[in-house]
Amino acid sequence: MGSKRKPPYDAEFREGAVRIVVETGRSAGEVAEELGINPVALLCKVMKTARSTYYAWVAGAEAREARRRADEALAHEITVIHLASRRNCGVPRVTAEPRRQDRPVASLRSALLRDAVLRGRARPFPPPLRRRTDTHRPWGPPPAPGRGSLLASAA
Repeated sequence: MGSKRKPPYDAEFREGAVRIVVETGRSAGEVAEELGINPVALLCKVMKTARSTYYAWVAGAEAREARRRADEALAHEITVIHLASRRNCGVPRVTAEPRRQDRPVASLRSALLRDAVLRGRARPFPPPLRRRTDTHRPWGPPPAPGRGSLLASAA
């Protein structure tokens, strides 16, 4: 009961299988079928990942597809809102519209705006007001000493 099972293939065999895939350019499935080994195991060896990572990636395919469809629907809605505003609204206002309808939109998901190249128009700013001051000049006599220096000399 305490004996360890010997792996079915030694390290040299596995490295040779990986070398065949890399050097010949054939798919891991073809090479695995030819050698009579598990294609997923060979693929994971070639990619230098764990098999659990591969199976997690396969299991998440449906969730990734659902997210992609939701992103496409949101991009369409954002485009409609942007065009309805005559291309004036930018990120804050376009994302505020779905939030008003109780559909929260994260700021990262609003990166779809950048992908769709939707930008609001910038309003022209009024010219800055000019201040006229006569008290501050970089030239002329230095300022009078402060009160602290007068009190210190009087004591």
